[in-house]
Amino acid sequence: MKKVRLSDHDLKALENLFLKHFLLEDELWLFGSRTDLTKKGGDIDLCIETHAKTVDEAIKRKTDFV
Repeated sequence: MKKVRLSDHDLKALENLFLKHFLLEDELWLFGSRTDLTKKGGDIDLCIETHAKTVDEAIKRKTDFV
């Protein structure tokens, strides 16, 4: 795994929450300034690809994840 500017604790928490609320075939990506080791600060940008069957299901999963 590529090193990013998040603690191991934060990465594990994101992973655990993602696995709890999304489907096994769904994917989670971190992007933005947290992936640049030369920068400081910044928010946590996440992209989630879900195979939820409906938009309502996807929104429910996202809301529960957040």
